[in-house]
Amino acid sequence: MKIGIITWHDIINYGAVLQGYATQRVLESWGHEAVFLKHIRFKKSDIKPVNSSLASKVYTFFRNQTPNRIMNRRGYTKQAEVFEQFRREYTKTGEMYNQEKGLDAVVIGSDMIFDLTNGYNAFQYGKDIMCDRIVAYAPSFGETMIDDVEKSGHKEEVTALLSRMKGLSARDQNTQEIIHTLTGTKPEIVVDSALLYGFKKEATEWNTMKPVTKPYLVVYMIMGVTTDRAYCEAVTQFARKHGLITVSIGERRGWCDVSYPCASPTDFVQLIRQSNAVITNTFHGTIFSMLLNKPFYASYRNYNSNKLFHLLSYFNLTSIIKNHAEDLLTADLPNIDFAAMNNILEQRRQVSSAYLQNALTN
Repeated sequence: MKIGIITWHDIINYGAVLQGYATQRVLESWGHEAVFLKHIRFKKSDIKPVNSSLASKVYTFFRNQTPNRIMNRRGYTKQAEVFEQFRREYTKTGEMYNQEKGLDAVVIGSDMIFDLTNGYNAFQYGKDIMCDRIVAYAPSFGETMIDDVEKSGHKEEVTALLSRMKGLSARDQNTQEIIHTLTGTKPEIVVDSALLYGFKKEATEWNTMKPVTKPYLVVYMIMGVTTDRAYCEAVTQFARKHGLITVSIGERRGWCDVSYPCASPTDFVQLIRQSNAVITNTFHGTIFSMLLNKPFYASYRNYNSNKLFHLLSYFNLTSIIKNHAEDLLTADLPNIDFAAMNNILEQRRQVSSAYLQNALTN
């Protein structure tokens, strides 16, 4: 079968790019031809984002004026080149979603593909795709709640598009409840594509960068507490307490000992694999810590609390949540029962794989 994939495959975000890569690899391992479908996510529109408060805009503006943010923007071009090189080498992209021909099926997901926070684009739900068999695999509405769907002005179209899909699943409980409310169908909760795929081969083969010579703590965070001085100091003290230096991935953080602002997606996997511990507030930072069996602490923000808290709850890992600086100051290295976690993961992989194969062929 020729299968198209609609996901956020072309943005500068390690989790988004790697989960897309994982979806493609899973489909190829089943003997299918898999291609990403191009799209234009952001466009001029009179549709306002669901969450566009003045306070949020002011916060974002001032957060972007910090010295580290300014330096990061200067390196944006280099970072974009690194991600584009990864896509050219490791993935296959087809035509626009409404122009690609010969598709037998289209998989929408995983990631926050149903999220309405940044506005509404109907292709996210399968509109105008040149294929009748559309399947949702591990999609998430992100921070969008059912009330946001109601207020968006697009409830009827979203409901109709979801209802015509040949398979519905969800990555978190909030998404499951929204789909159930809109369509009357309660979808299966499946694991993110990265968890489904596993990255076992890549964990050893992606080993091209010069290793860090000292034991280290990975700091992989997006927004939120990374600009909070108390939290930065707490992370540093935590690292020193355990004889570790701090290594930042994806951003140049002045308070970290080493920064890799332009690390490639392959470097991202290698840096986590070779680390002694991880601190993250991201969904995929958490996922790759789990996959590579690294001790980690996670915190969550409003934008990812639905999906991240659900993930940690499902794997009995809520004890590793450290949302506040004072939580880290007295913390030891997390003692995670990876054997138990891996058993749960293997069970969920079987359920998730069975769902996707059935949705694609039956």
